[in-house]
Amino acid sequence: MKIIQSVTEMSQIMQDLRRKDQSIGFVPTMGALHEGHLALVRKSLLENDVTVVSIFVNPLQFNNPEDFLKYPKMPEKDRLMLEQEGCDVLFTPVKDEIFPPDYNQRFQLGFWDTVMEGAFRPGHFQGVARVVYRLFEIVHPHKAYFGLKDYQQFIIISKVVAPYFKDLKISGLETVREKSGLALSSRNLRLTPIQYEQASHVPELLKIAAGMLGKKNLQEIRDWFQAELSKYNELRPEYLEFAHADTLQPFVEGDAPSNYRIFVSFYAGDVRLIDNMAVQ
Repeated sequence: MKIIQSVTEMSQIMQDLRRKDQSIGFVPTMGALHEGHLALVRKSLLENDVTVVSIFVNPLQFNNPEDFLKYPKMPEKDRLMLEQEGCDVLFTPVKDEIFPPDYNQRFQLGFWDTVMEGAFRPGHFQGVARVVYRLFEIVHPHKAYFGLKDYQQFIIISKVVAPYFKDLKISGLETVREKSGLALSSRNLRLTPIQYEQASHVPELLKIAAGMLGKKNLQEIRDWFQAELSKYNELRPEYLEFAHADTLQPFVEGDAPSNYRIFVSFYAGDVRLIDNMAVQ
């Protein structure tokens, strides 16, 4: 596995691969890798000649500076995991090369930046879009892979960022979960054993709430979910929403529940977690 830090070197190697008609798969990450990331890497390895993984903790997408400082970093463990999977290239750029002084690309995110994560994390998706655009510009992949745990991010990258790159396909992989059912996340490393155990109940509550759509009104579903979460002293909800899988438009009473997803944000102690799943 090649490890590359220089943006110039990375761009040159990728251009050479394209000239040789080698297909490039790309998995952008912020490190602290887990099975969810590795599932994306495996999918890329199956579908492409060369697989690139980037590790870059993007300061622009943290609206809480303390959250940025607490983000787990384990570069040696990450490197070993990627080597074992057979990753071809690990790209570990530094901030000044990713965001040079003259980089001013910004995006019109519209409605998608006003709901759910956009409403609670102002500036987050602008930061995500800017770094992903920059990484696509450097790596210039044929396919890029994202986990659907961050579903709103997946929609924004697919519909706003990817169209700038004419032959790029965005591929989403359903959320990978721990045996407990909890969605895999680097933030899970910050949970105490009690917080982890309590947070592990949330996916089952989501399934039940999803099954209520079309049978109870939205306020009744939210009241039920909040009452259930209040049984766990370490948990507190932030939002529970139903949104269309393609557009993220909110569910309207009277709609057929098909093609909707349920979205949640909640705190376990001071650790903020998100999850979502399709409404069956």
